[in-house]
Amino acid sequence: MSSFLPEDLYPDSANCPAGRVLTVCWNPSDYSLGQGMGAPGKLKLENPSYFGPSGTSKYGFTLKSFQPSEITKQRLIDEGCDIYQIGVAEHDASGYAFGGGALNTAQVSEIEQWAAMSSEHTVLSFQNYVQGFGGYGGAVSGASNPMTATQLGDSFIKGGPFGDASTFSQGGGWKGVLTTLPADTCVLMNDAANRPVIVLDRNYNSVFFSDVDIITQLGGLTEGSSISSTNDRLFGNLYSFLTGILCNGPPVDCYFYEDPFEMCNPPPATTTTTTTAACEYTFEVTVDTLNRHAGSHFLLPSSISPTAVEITYLSGGLKANGGYSPSRWGYDHDGISEGMLVITSTGSNSVLMPLDSFGNVNPAAHDYQTYRYTVTGVGPSSASMTWESAGQVTLAAGDYDLRYSEEVFDYMHGDNEGQATYRVTLSEC
Repeated sequence: MSSFLPEDLYPDSANCPAGRVLTVCWNPSDYSLGQGMGAPGKLKLENPSYFGPSGTSKYGFTLKSFQPSEITKQRLIDEGCDIYQIGVAEHDASGYAFGGGALNTAQVSEIEQWAAMSSEHTVLSFQNYVQGFGGYGGAVSGASNPMTATQLGDSFIKGGPFGDASTFSQGGGWKGVLTTLPADTCVLMNDAANRPVIVLDRNYNSVFFSDVDIITQLGGLTEGSSISSTNDRLFGNLYSFLTGILCNGPPVDCYFYEDPFEMCNPPPATTTTTTTAACEYTFEVTVDTLNRHAGSHFLLPSSISPTAVEITYLSGGLKANGGYSPSRWGYDHDGISEGMLVITSTGSNSVLMPLDSFGNVNPAAHDYQTYRYTVTGVGPSSASMTWESAGQVTLAAGDYDLRYSEEVFDYMHGDNEGQATYRVTLSEC
């Protein structure tokens, strides 16, 4: 369990090195992380006795509040949000229709787009906001106490660092349950009638609750910064779990009973369920022209032989020489943009992708100093660049980086400048 819940530091973790502080973003409302009935949650997350190098969970948090009008995908990126906890208004808590409460549908769409960019973006959602994240039905009232963790949920709700929170009675007047669930959903907790109240969405690497009062003062969260009640322990274990899935990526199936980050745990012998790996993965990464950037890393939870790799430019610029103009793709000259972005395994300087043999990749220079190429249809101002890889390369489950080729080859690149951020989508669908 120590490789799942951060009671110890994750060893040799590019994504979560020792001392990393995760950023939790939220919007103020009647039932939100730092305001109203959920206000004690903020105090507990900021308590270094619980979260931080000397705490029960070894990674700390910094919290940032946004007014609904400030919520955009780009703002969440710029502020470095790792987790977004949706704040719920009184209307939402009473089951009003999606989009009629603290956040409107456009604002939730911005959060959804941000979450879909990377497995390192996680959402904590409640009530009918779940309808903004794929094929979910609405939440409805009428949960029957007690709430009980599933065998899957026990892995952190019962066995988490803050102690057993696997059974409790849900407070508040509405007492919600979830209805229709997408296929990629893992149920973590049910009510007494075996209806889902907490689920893990593996597609968004996020956790969705039927009712916010499970982690508010109405439900049993205590005032102040201490963790003492069952719902306090659930809250602490929940944020430890969110740290784990941010640091390690989403599990590939719903069978992580003993250790969720043993990625290939088979289903129990009594089940006939067949789980297939995803055919598309999307990540947000940052490339530095001088050194391998910690943010260049991405984790593939299963192997993939992509037919295409799409790299979408988000921000920044790369210079092959400090005197050049910033380039989106590597090196611009005479109205031409030469790509210098490559994929390597973490810890290796061997280029895995692109290959000269890719259908639309045209090598301009490929030697011991650099790898520069043009891509048909891609110019200096293009919004994205796609390698037509046609399944020529199989990337095994594991750790990879998007890097700048001169930095990879480590040959006279001291005059380089700049960083840039991208969204990378590998698809074999």
